[in-house]
Formats: sequence, structure tokens, C-alpha cells
Amino acid sequence: MKRSAKLIWSHLKAMPEFLRGATIALWIGGALMVSAPFLPGWRDETGRAISRRELWADGTSPLVLASAVAMALVGVLLYRGDAWVRHALMLGIIAAALSGFFREEYRDIPLFLTAAVAGITIILGTRYLYFKKDVIAYFTRGSSGAARGSETQPGAQSRRDAGP
Repeated sequence: MKRSAKLIWSHLKAMPEFLRGATIALWIGGALMVSAPFLPGWRDETGRAISRRELWADGTSPLVLASAVAMALVGVLLYRGDAWVRHALMLGIIAAALSGFFREEYRDIPLFLTAAVAGITIILGTRYLYFKKDVIAYFTRGSSGAARGSETQPGAQSRRDAGP
């Protein structure tokens, strides 16, 4: 257990700083959100207490649980650092940036402002994921599980060369 924790920590330390922070935040946020539907004290806008049964019936609790699982999954995917994850992450950034054009609550915001924020978000995401050398190196360090992470896992190279 202690060795596994050390391997996980050494892999996290080898990640680019922003990705490491995002991964840890997603793991912690997902773990905390899993417990939220089971906690008492939920209230609506008027202050009326909402029972947990009501939360499950109206779909709030399943949505919170699904969001928690999705957060943890994205954290695991960032941790693994497979090459396709970078492209999927960029697709998610583009979708989130463009969602401002289609959301009802953003209709009052001037279109040029929505377009500017979406453009800046997409440009910054592209710059980080495709032009930052340490991020490129992290996502392109190898496609096989044995080769990936050998620089961060002590003894991985010698174990791989030793054979079965």
C-alpha cells in the first residue's frame, strides 16, 4: 500500500503543474460530491427542507452522483495521460466554451462578449494542450502501459527488461 502511494505520488509529481492540480481537485471534488446526496440539510429557494427521498425522485441526487463519477473519471484519465485524452479534453473545452451561445441564462449577455470569452477560452486551451512542451511530452510519452511512466516509477525499466 505504501509503495503504491509512493508510485502514485511520484507520477503526480512528474505531471505538468496545472494538470497535477486539476487531477487532485477532480479526485477530491468527486469524492466529496459522492457523499452530498446522502447528507441531510438540503433546502429549496424558499428555505423549505427537502427530504433525501425527494432529491432522488426529482433526479437531483442521481445527477450529483453522475457528476461526481465523471469528475473522478476525468481525473483518472488525466493521471493516465493517454495521447487521446488531450484531444478529448480539448473537445470538452470547445464544447464548454460554445455552450454559452445556446444556454438560456446567457441570452442577456451581448453576443460579442460571449464570442470573445469563447474565443479566449479556446485559444488558451489550445495553447496549453498543444503548444506547451511539458504538456505535449506528458501526453505523448508512449502509448503502451509498460513504456508509459517508466521515468517516474523506480525499477520499472529494469522490470520490463528482465522479461517474464
